[in-house]
Amino acid sequence: MGSGERAGAGESAGPGAGAATRRSTVAAVVVCALLALLWAPAVSMERAWGFDESMHAAYPSARMAVALREGAAGELARAVHDCQRYPFAYPLLLGAVQAVVGVGEHAGRVAGRLLWCAGLLGLFLLAREAARERPAERRALAAWLALALGALSPLALAYAGSWFLEVPFVVVAVFALRAWLRRGPDGGPGRELAAGAWLALGFFTKFNYGLLLGFALLLDLAVEAVLEARAGRGRDLARRTAWLALVPALGFAWWLLLPLPYGPAEGAAHRAALVAFLGENTDASMRTPWGIRAVHWTSFLAFTPRVLVVQALGALAALAWVRDRGVRTLWIALLGVGLPIWTHGFHQDRFLLAPAPALWVLAGVGLAGVLPRAAPARAAALAALAVAALVAPSWDSWRVLAATGMARPELEAYQRGVLAGFQDLRGGREVPTNGLARGELDAYLDLLEPELAADERVGMLGMSQAFSPAALWIGLMRRGMEAPAALRDGELERAFLTTGRVDLGWDVEAWARPFDRVLATDPPDLSGAAARAFLGAYREALVAGGGWSERELGTLSVARPTGAVVEARVLLLAPTR
Repeated sequence: MGSGERAGAGESAGPGAGAATRRSTVAAVVVCALLALLWAPAVSMERAWGFDESMHAAYPSARMAVALREGAAGELARAVHDCQRYPFAYPLLLGAVQAVVGVGEHAGRVAGRLLWCAGLLGLFLLAREAARERPAERRALAAWLALALGALSPLALAYAGSWFLEVPFVVVAVFALRAWLRRGPDGGPGRELAAGAWLALGFFTKFNYGLLLGFALLLDLAVEAVLEARAGRGRDLARRTAWLALVPALGFAWWLLLPLPYGPAEGAAHRAALVAFLGENTDASMRTPWGIRAVHWTSFLAFTPRVLVVQALGALAALAWVRDRGVRTLWIALLGVGLPIWTHGFHQDRFLLAPAPALWVLAGVGLAGVLPRAAPARAAALAALAVAALVAPSWDSWRVLAATGMARPELEAYQRGVLAGFQDLRGGREVPTNGLARGELDAYLDLLEPELAADERVGMLGMSQAFSPAALWIGLMRRGMEAPAALRDGELERAFLTTGRVDLGWDVEAWARPFDRVLATDPPDLSGAAARAFLGAYREALVAGGGWSERELGTLSVARPTGAVVEARVLLLAPTR
């Protein structure tokens, strides 16, 4: 019997199955809407966006918002095509939002939370699709478990309140996987086109994750080709695959070969930027210790280490049904996306989100398959599982920290506070932005607002994860400044000398020449990190060379997570020429 026949049989099992499916979908929509009401309005603005959020998402989004508001199609196209390392899909969405409500952080944070709640609904639908060949009650339970496991991820909730691109990609990936599973001999070209369109959107939401997902599903397609050939349906699969590949092929050709309205030279720039981006962060010195990864896995991606164990056991249990198309595809997706991320030397906690949907759905399918069939026994097992997994979350989280050798007795109170922050599932939890506290940003802008004009070019001689050129200009726009020239023409990528931690002997005079002002702090990194202290020597060289004068605007106090305070002098350099 073919998979399509099994799916149809599963859907129609028992009278009223269609009505039950509709009722469960409505119930899931209601649950996700309630979560949106709980989480989105409460999103924290206590800490401002950091360098990555503001430069990689907020900056292009602000450019797009200004272009959309003014009906400037050329500026919009330029802003889209300048997204060469971090793609344009999510900034374009937020640009459309900001064109209506105004440029600023809050709109993006609320939109991210709402998007995540839509992703939770997608998890529900994906799990139901993945369990098509299971009995109806198992399918329903798998869907609710997948939704619950996603909602219990503090990591997803935390980054859903940020401008980082991981959660938007996860949401797209969830719907891409569902569209992939809905393909089939009886689906027609429309479903093949839909799956290809979702995959293309994944690429234009986050290049590297999109390529990993595409590679994983290409492997799944190879397995499908073998099975279809054995069943004598090879020609049908080839026809369907042509429809599947149509949108991604057109998208890649447009972006990498002939990115209209520009020409082949723009395509070459896109290709070079993509290759450079994929090759970043491979230096051995950037390898993240496994202890840090373990803590992120067990106490941030999952609510507690016990919940991660439950997820892993559920996913392993799902292997019993690996011949089912949905389970096979999700296992290939989990390993195809996850293994490159898990084994890469450079690690950030948010990277763990990309393969997480496959894990949550597999866990839901596996757990639904091994729990008792009788309703009372199943309810008792679920209640016991929930109590065992969720009660006293800090108990085993601290033990994981100790087992990795990272626990420090002299920092125990601070480390326990970090773990508690990791496990926070409240809507108003702190957003992990690396940015300045709101009061610190306001104090910084208070110093700069009287000094800078919208038509000026301002360089930043220093680099900190806490503040960026985009944060400067968007912050001043929120205070009433007209759209700065630096936002209109895409010049902010040149506004800082380096983001690196190694002095490569730059010609600082040549770098500073195009600017009307140069902003600097002492120390150059607002976190007080010594790695970028060499930038102070470049500032001194500009002044000593006679071409620039220096004026101190004031002092900025920046609190560190450990309680220490960095006192940074804010300096503004102007040309003497």
